[in-house]
Amino acid sequence: MATNKNAVIRYMFIDDMLKSKSNHYTTREICDECNKYLENNDKPTVDIKTYQNDLNDMKMPPFNAEIVSEYEGKRLVNYYKDPTFSIFKPKLTNDEKHLLTELLNVVGGLSIEGFEWLDDLKKSLNIEKKETILDFESNPNLVMKENMLSRLFSVIAARKAINLSYKKFGAENANIYSVSPLMLKQFNNRWFLIAKMNDDGFICNFALDRIEDFIINNRINCKLDIGELDKRFDNIVGVTLPKDAEPIDILIWADDNTYKYIDTKPIHKSQESVCIFNNEILREKYPMLNGGKFYHYKLIINIELMNVLMSYRGVIVLEPTSLKDEMKRRVCELMEKYEKTS
Repeated sequence: MATNKNAVIRYMFIDDMLKSKSNHYTTREICDECNKYLENNDKPTVDIKTYQNDLNDMKMPPFNAEIVSEYEGKRLVNYYKDPTFSIFKPKLTNDEKHLLTELLNVVGGLSIEGFEWLDDLKKSLNIEKKETILDFESNPNLVMKENMLSRLFSVIAARKAINLSYKKFGAENANIYSVSPLMLKQFNNRWFLIAKMNDDGFICNFALDRIEDFIINNRINCKLDIGELDKRFDNIVGVTLPKDAEPIDILIWADDNTYKYIDTKPIHKSQESVCIFNNEILREKYPMLNGGKFYHYKLIINIELMNVLMSYRGVIVLEPTSLKDEMKRRVCELMEKYEKTS
């Protein structure tokens, strides 16, 4: 077995080519590609016989690589029997294989174009699927156009701008929007496309089940600002960002049964329990609120925030007045409907 530095470089290069899920290589192709790399890095090249010996050495201890050599058409190609194997890392344990299988079942269910090799990877793990261990929520009643998720995934990965045909909720006809897709995000069992409007740069969201179709717009250069995208979710719950809205101070109170749940599952990452000093002031201001806990947030008010607050029976909005009044209006409207059904 070769032990010099150049041999290690060859092993690393060969190992990477044998792991490829989308392409299998002949020994001649391995020789040519690796020699090209060596030459570009001022390293001495070797003949194809040396690479044949390298492949044989990798099958022997301490590597014990299971290398398959078989014909694909007229080409005698080489690849690892287990595509997760590498001579530079330990073999996957059974627990790791089980976890990887479950994750592949989730990702594979998205049917993303160009990732068909995931099915081959699942087969190579050779684990009999007896029961579901990881289960993610889904909404079968929301119907997307065929391959919409995978098509959008592809244009985001390729940094392409698109002209989007989108039908708003309750609208009779679809409108066309020129956007630069940035991210696919799931919230409350619905998939959304987060995109930048090409006319004014505003970042907005589109529910995938309301997208009629789209075409690529090659006239616009799509640029992704990671920092700008991260900021979008700093001050909102969900995905909706009202235009020109600014985050404001929000104060809520949760009763004894509810605050323990909110402590362990915050409504938003900006959630803060009111300090002892301010807590005493608030107790004097709201003497009718017995026990419970006060929480402070710095958020932009949107529809998702109000829906989340409505989902808690033991939560009362105290500030700002505009949000408090809107929540009261919702509760009163609901009470009137209940009264009518009594």
